[in-house]
Amino acid sequence: MRLAGSGRIGIRERMENKDKEKEDKELTEKRKRFRAITAVSAFSVMTVFDFLAGYLIGDWLDVRFQTGSHIFRLVGLGVALLGMLLALADLIKMAMLANQKE
Repeated sequence: MRLAGSGRIGIRERMENKDKEKEDKELTEKRKRFRAITAVSAFSVMTVFDFLAGYLIGDWLDVRFQTGSHIFRLVGLGVALLGMLLALADLIKMAMLANQKE
């Protein structure tokens, strides 16, 4: 025997489930955007910090060891460039993995 109001409850539950699924999908999209923004901003801050640290430490080493040709400064900037390239490769790898999960 079927109750008179049971059809309406089923429809209402389905509507609520659809709304919940839509909200979950929107939240997932917002999280993806937030992750992308944080990854790019972290990469840019890290790049600036790496080059600044490489330059300053290399300059300090040049003064300490009295190398007039700025050898340590160039080495510091080279290490900073290498770190930036590795961080960029890691960022690309994370983006590719995120796209594969979708």
